[in-house]
Amino acid sequence: MNPQSSRSESVSPGVSSSVARQPSRSEGLPLVPCPECGVTVKKLVNRTPLNPERVFYRCPNKISRCTFWKWENEYLAYLRNANVVIPSIESELAEVIGTLESQLVRLIDELKKKSQDDDRQIEAIVASLDNINIKVHNHMYVIIALLVVVIAILIVFIGIQK
Repeated sequence: MNPQSSRSESVSPGVSSSVARQPSRSEGLPLVPCPECGVTVKKLVNRTPLNPERVFYRCPNKISRCTFWKWENEYLAYLRNANVVIPSIESELAEVIGTLESQLVRLIDELKKKSQDDDRQIEAIVASLDNINIKVHNHMYVIIALLVVVIAILIVFIGIQK
């Protein structure tokens, strides 16, 4: 059965090069022999407005009118069911995970450093407030002493006036 016959959105196996392009072999999933005729399948990119840039795989054998054709997600499922090793995906995932882990470690280190810097700034502010508090207390004692002197002078002056 032709896989694209049940899909109105599909590109036919004989799609022209103006509609699809063949990416380099280093990209994506491994290209395996077609299960119907043995010719290595091709990876193509859909260029239709209905599915722009959507990747699909098909058999390039036009002589035997081979009908092998799958969207990328279907092709991946086909490879997994056929127990085809997909090292590029695993290594890419490992590389992405490694990159994300190193970025996470870097961000954690930056946050720790920022936290330490913030702690130092808080300690400096607290020390500054302590110094201001000591100065306010010292000035308060001077003001109280001056008030006592003023009150004493007033008492003496009131006492002389009587």
